[in-house]
Amino acid sequence: MLSKTINKTIVFALLVIFTGYLRETFFVRVQWYEIVARGNATPPESYWLFSFLEKMSLDQLITTRYVATIFFIGVFWGLSMLMIKFFFMGNGFKTVNIIFLVVFGAGFFFYCLGYFLPWKKSFYELARWDIGLIETPLIIILLFPLLWLKQNEHLLKNKTIQ
Repeated sequence: MLSKTINKTIVFALLVIFTGYLRETFFVRVQWYEIVARGNATPPESYWLFSFLEKMSLDQLITTRYVATIFFIGVFWGLSMLMIKFFFMGNGFKTVNIIFLVVFGAGFFFYCLGYFLPWKKSFYELARWDIGLIETPLIIILLFPLLWLKQNEHLLKNKTIQ
């Protein structure tokens, strides 16, 4: 039983790490091609996985960035739900949903606030930072030990410090 749990943990951790790497690589490429489209740099070495970005205009790249942000929020939200289902038998779905909705809502609020106020750039950076929390593995990395401690609280209470 323990080896099955360890294997499941390793596979899940590798999936989260790979997805985070893929996300980061994608956004670095999009940002690089945005710089190229503005005429401020030469194109980077082609990478087959993201070669479709080479032919996009600046407007298409910006739209792609926003769509990819929503996509990766959904991916990491889904991975968080899988983590809760596989490791915690569903205890914590509400917690994850609240965290994702509050963080997304705050980011959206900051973005909208900046759009209507003269400090657009400052609020955009705050919104990007906020949204960045839920489009990376950070929530999963933080939630896993917290939920494990909550689930195994009875074991910790029965142990004495030696």
